[in-house]
Amino acid sequence: MFRPRRVRLDDVTRGVGFEFTAAQQVFVAAAISEVAEALRAAEAAAAHGAWVVGFVTYDAAAAFDVAFPPAASTGTLPLAWFAAFGRRDEVELVQPAASGPFVAEVERTGGSEWYQAGVEQVRRLIETGDVYQVNLTDRVRCRLTAEPFDLYRSMVATQGGAFNAFIDLARAVPGDRRRHRCHPPDEGHPPPPRPPRT
Repeated sequence: MFRPRRVRLDDVTRGVGFEFTAAQQVFVAAAISEVAEALRAAEAAAAHGAWVVGFVTYDAAAAFDVAFPPAASTGTLPLAWFAAFGRRDEVELVQPAASGPFVAEVERTGGSEWYQAGVEQVRRLIETGDVYQVNLTDRVRCRLTAEPFDLYRSMVATQGGAFNAFIDLARAVPGDRRRHRCHPPDEGHPPPPRPPRT
């Protein structure tokens, strides 16, 4: 379950990519109670010399702080996933995809007015000292019309940065360009701070 088909990292700032193959171990947390153990196992594998790649979803926030409401797993992605590899191959930086579009039927959940109102609320919360950082994002639903790796290539070429990850788990492909699902802020309730990342 959740064995990786492809794991790749790209660092545009250094002009290099890395491919990881033949995972030796996979650590999965499907429930909040399993997140800490998955992290411990991943850290232990890294301490023993393995290359460890993975992610923790925002839905796992309750594993780090009980102030966050526990989220139900969507079943598409685990709450945390890590794989330990014995080898990391340096490869050429991913090249832009030749063509697009890559998605169709794009639908934003909140929209522009919601976003502008959220920005104003975040500014007020920062001014009053209630928060110091908020990642305000809008959930986007769309239909993928290309290969997931082509979408990833396009995102890397467009957005740059040092922390690009393509993880193909067969059931899901969380191509991370620091885009995260967040819940819209409720009036009178500050948005939760960003949970820690590993």
